[in-house]
Amino acid sequence: MGPGLLESAYTPCLLYELHARNLRYESVAAVLPVHGAQTLTYMRLTNTPAGLVINFNVPRLMDGVRRLLLKDRFAAPSAETSKGPSSEERS
Repeated sequence: MGPGLLESAYTPCLLYELHARNLRYESVAAVLPVHGAQTLTYMRLTNTPAGLVINFNVPRLMDGVRRLLLKDRFAAPSAETSKGPSSEERS
């Protein structure tokens, strides 16, 4: 499928892909800041490191995509969690 088709052509394909991947989705009239907050909450609860908020009501779909990342899922290990004894344990 390519660009330029009616929404009715894309809907069944999108629903199929979302169900096949067991992804959560919600349809709203307008994307608000609360939707980003909700997505972050779902990501924390499901231990998912990344999520998307997509606004389909834009001329170019790429302009309506917002990718969300949980910082703590991508953070480098701290000194306390690294392997080996800490400076306090080496005495």
